[in-house]
Amino acid sequence: MSGPAIVLAGGGSGGHITPGLALASVLAERGARLLWIGARGGLESEVVPAAGIPYEESGMKRVSTGVARTVRRLVSALGAVPATRRMLRSFGADAVVGLGGYASVPVLMAARLCGVPSYLVEANAIPGAVTRRFAASASAVFSNFACARDYLPKRVLFHHTGIPIRPELAEKLASRRPPPLGGPERLLVLGGSQGARAVNEAVVGALPSLELEFPGLSVVHITGR
Repeated sequence: MSGPAIVLAGGGSGGHITPGLALASVLAERGARLLWIGARGGLESEVVPAAGIPYEESGMKRVSTGVARTVRRLVSALGAVPATRRMLRSFGADAVVGLGGYASVPVLMAARLCGVPSYLVEANAIPGAVTRRFAASASAVFSNFACARDYLPKRVLFHHTGIPIRPELAEKLASRRPPPLGGPERLLVLGGSQGARAVNEAVVGALPSLELEFPGLSVVHITGR
């Protein structure tokens, strides 16, 4: 007997994609059939197929700049709903998991129209626009932070679960020795995916002055590739 057919929806940034990859790994191990639906030209269109996960584009275009970005994204999402509905029906979707980001919008809309249960994964303490918009119609919301509950309707079924971590990352963290720590001041630097380059360059540029201000400062800088 084949497992449930689960559609993962979302993208645009690593903050939405990497938890989805971790979740996909576990679902596949448990026998689920997977399909990831993302936006045309989004980061997910490169990363997800490379991970060996079946991938389809909803037809929604990546819109990242411009003062009318929100309106353009909404128009693009609405235009992608008919094709996305056909994808859900063709795949025989039993559930849709919204990972956040504009790329998940047409899929969550289509799931509602098709009567397919939807679930939301929220990584932020203050839920993103997609989670706030679709929480009321979702079967459940799974959140990284308990305080995210305060921003959602009371009737929402809310689970404080933490955020999924990719197995290879967990193994790497478990096997690696922590960096040596020097003085009492310790700085941990994290960056977002699409905006990480600016963060990384700013931190590197600031290190000389920080080391003068805080002798013996210990810095742990977590970056992508």
